[in-house]
Amino acid sequence: MVKDKRFNCFLSILNDPEILILDELVTGLDLKMQIKLVNFIKSWKEIKKINLLIVSHTPEEVELLCDRVVILKNGEIYQDQSIDAIIKKYGSLRKMMVEYYQNEVNGN
Repeated sequence: MVKDKRFNCFLSILNDPEILILDELVTGLDLKMQIKLVNFIKSWKEIKKINLLIVSHTPEEVELLCDRVVILKNGEIYQDQSIDAIIKKYGSLRKMMVEYYQNEVNGN
């Protein structure tokens, strides 16, 4: 699985896209490979000056690779903020997501 994920990731950048869409980039990878892959994509994104769209359930991955977060709820935009604003308000994207899900679990 790790080799498939790395191969697919590198295939996605082969033709120098203007927009790179990644779905669950680090899911199922060990921490060492997650770090390598995130660092590679981050460097490549900065060098190529591309737009990056990530679908992820890993807040740390999003914090490292993205400038902005859009969260959908029931097909509508629930949250649209910069990473900096989220970190300033909540301390981390993970803390914001924990608060969101705790409110959802508690019926708020």
